[in-house]
Order: sequence, then C-alpha cells, then structure tokens
Amino acid sequence: MIPCKAFFILGLLALPAGSPGEENAEKKKGIIGQSATFLLNTSEQFQKIYWVKEKQAIPIFVVAIPQKDPEERCELRDQILEYRGRLSVSEDCKMLQINNLSQEDSGIYHAQIRIAEDKNPIHEIFSLKVYKRLLEADLKIVCDQKDYRGGNGTLQLNCSAGLWEDDVKFSWAPASLSESTGRSLVTRHNLEGNDLNFTCIVENPVGTASKTVSFQKICSTGVVNNNGQDKG
Repeated sequence: MIPCKAFFILGLLALPAGSPGEENAEKKKGIIGQSATFLLNTSEQFQKIYWVKEKQAIPIFVVAIPQKDPEERCELRDQILEYRGRLSVSEDCKMLQINNLSQEDSGIYHAQIRIAEDKNPIHEIFSLKVYKRLLEADLKIVCDQKDYRGGNGTLQLNCSAGLWEDDVKFSWAPASLSESTGRSLVTRHNLEGNDLNFTCIVENPVGTASKTVSFQKICSTGVVNNNGQDKG
C-alpha cells in the first residue's frame, strides 16, 4: 500500500497546469444513501487511472488498474478509509461507482488516466452534488410576531429545511391570501378570526416536500419574538 505521504505528493502532481477546470466538469446529482456513477469517455488504451477528489486530505482515494487477462476484472488498489467498501468498478475500469452516498461526498472529482510513461495523462473531471430527498419531517415552520397588538400588525411564517437547503426553492400555498418571498410568508390575518392553513413547499433538484400548519395554532402557541426567543 502506498504511504499517506506518497499519496499526498501524488495528489499534488495529479492536477498539472492546463488540466480541465470545474467549468468543464460533467455535472452529477446524487441522493443520500444511493449511488453516483462516473463514466469515462476516453477510447485510449491506458495503464491505470488515479481517482482524485479536490480539497481532501488524501486527494487520490483509489487507483483503478486494468488486468492483462481479459477474463479478470479491473483491480482497485489503495482505497482510503472513507471510501473502503463503497466503491464498485466495471470490468474495463472505465466506470467507477460510489455507493451509500453522504453529504460529504459532494465535490470535484478528477480521473487522471495514465496512457504510458512517455505520454501526458488524460484528465476527465466530474462535479458531484449530493442532496437529500426531503420529507415533511425535515421542514420546520415558526411564527414571527411583529408589532402584533389586539389583532393589528404583521405576522410572518418562516420555513426552513435545516441542513438540507442546498439549491432549494421555497413557495407557499395559498399564495393569494398573503405575501411571500422565498422562505417567508407575511400576512395581517387576525388570530381571533377564522383560522387558515398555510403550506410551505420546498423543492430541491431531487424532489419536493411540503408541510401544512394552522396559522392560528402556530402563531398563538409558538410565536417567536423579534429577539428570536420562543414565547410558546
């Protein structure tokens, strides 16, 4: 196994000047707990592939080596702990799959394809963004009371998705009874009048989740004041 120090040096050498940047990356989306696949486009015969993840303590996380015997599968060597047991590879080494994805797997991945010792390597680059398929339980709605006295003033609902707000879009329903800007909904609804239900809808690139609350219930028992302190 290659020592960590050697791994680090190889990582520094893996991305020479002129290698493709993030703007040229093939964009991939992944879902927490599922898999992401990187498929190489090169048609060249190669000796090995160094897989590199940017901004990682040990940049080269696995080396894929094709076998001389066509009946033998591609060999994966020197897998670092974070990826051990989670990687799959095709027989020809040109497809790498990361399984059981976590949020930490998001990032920029480079494949450094070694053709021969006397030739410059080929570089292919991928950008992976891992999302969670949101559930109602991931959403939180709180009420913010602003100068609300005796039925007068403004009440505001704020919606959030906790740690899962990458590339999310917020909307509210029904939209006709209030003013909404992203995660916030503002209304002058009187708490003493008829109750209304409002739904926060949160969409990310892999799905949509929603949560419905009673305006009267959440703003009379869970009001948050201007200092962010719960009065409920």
